[in-house]
Amino acid sequence: MTWMKILMKQMSNHNAPLITLDGPSATGKSSVAWEVSKRLSLKFLNSGSLYRIAAYYVYSKKFHVDEIEKITDQINKDNISFEINTSSDSYSIQLNGVDICDKISNDHIALIASKLSKDELLRRALVKKQHDFYQLPGLVADGRDMGSCIFPEATFKFFLTASATIRAERRHKELQNRKIHANFTEVLESLVKRDEQDATRSIAPLVIPPKAIVIDTSQMTMTGVVEKVLDHCCINERC
Repeated sequence: MTWMKILMKQMSNHNAPLITLDGPSATGKSSVAWEVSKRLSLKFLNSGSLYRIAAYYVYSKKFHVDEIEKITDQINKDNISFEINTSSDSYSIQLNGVDICDKISNDHIALIASKLSKDELLRRALVKKQHDFYQLPGLVADGRDMGSCIFPEATFKFFLTASATIRAERRHKELQNRKIHANFTEVLESLVKRDEQDATRSIAPLVIPPKAIVIDTSQMTMTGVVEKVLDHCCINERC
């Protein structure tokens, strides 16, 4: 059975495909999720961007870190979308029509986002925002609690992992490509600190979702991971 037939079958059953990819920072889950969404012509959600946007409000001094209600009101009012970047075959994060990828990609934003993600009010307020992305023809969502909390009913769940050193190398290279100055040691320390914050928070901690397929991406190319995700989904749909 081809993927198009699979999608038509699921849609005819009033069950649009829903694929989640969770895991710590720099495991490649966003790139993989984006590629899978393109290959299957599904919608895409990078949930971490929502928390980074909330952090950006704080970092740019629009709101104080304790003004959670104002932050949640703003983020729910704002128009957030993920659009194809034709020049690089990647996606851009649009906030009210403006590409803010570079503005929310530094480690300062990441650490603020990790701290904000512990706030129960913010997490609850963003649940509907995330659910709104799940529309026909279906959704591929990546984050840290997609398969465990936000979309526990997902058709297919994956958890991507990799060693801290390799993840730091990937993040350091990404920042360099964006012409953002970064020290490798500092990037590694920041990544390890965020891992600890995400794994130990009391609300929706980073865990392997029930029935998720774990993929160690340490020695894999993005294409290899994408193919493994698609192959698993295809096998389980009896292609």
